[in-house]
Amino acid sequence: MTDLNIMTNTSYNISLSPVAQHLSEQMEQLKTVLILNPELPVGVMANAAGVLAMSLAKQLPQLVGDNFQDLQQQIHLGITQYALPVLTVPVKELNTLRQTLFDYQDQLVVVDLSDATRRTRSYQDYKTDLAALPAEQVVYQGIALCGPKKLVNRFTGHLPLLR
Repeated sequence: MTDLNIMTNTSYNISLSPVAQHLSEQMEQLKTVLILNPELPVGVMANAAGVLAMSLAKQLPQLVGDNFQDLQQQIHLGITQYALPVLTVPVKELNTLRQTLFDYQDQLVVVDLSDATRRTRSYQDYKTDLAALPAEQVVYQGIALCGPKKLVNRFTGHLPLLR
């Protein structure tokens, strides 16, 4: 017998930001992207992409599809329902882009990941480290963006795919 809680995405009590709540109402018109620093080692890039994607999915749980059963009645957990291109931009431009995106946080869901994750061993240490740095000293490894297609394209349309 299949546990129905496994078969359906359970509604969790997650406090969404106002922009995430608004965007979740217009999912068909959204675009999601990851933007990474291509100068990072491949393992660090892979980790950054995973962290950013998980964090974006927490903000917009509707990005992830329902769980389902296959022909053999095996359960497959939901994965993203939306394309998630991975783009690249040199670190200096990435840092500039992140600073610009702070002005659009009322229109976009923006998740950033700084190199503080490589110096710290816990989330609390990460928060403490990042909170103590002046903006010009923060070095970003990547950014996840979700928002209206036109606006996301304005910031990312010129960026190359990760190859």
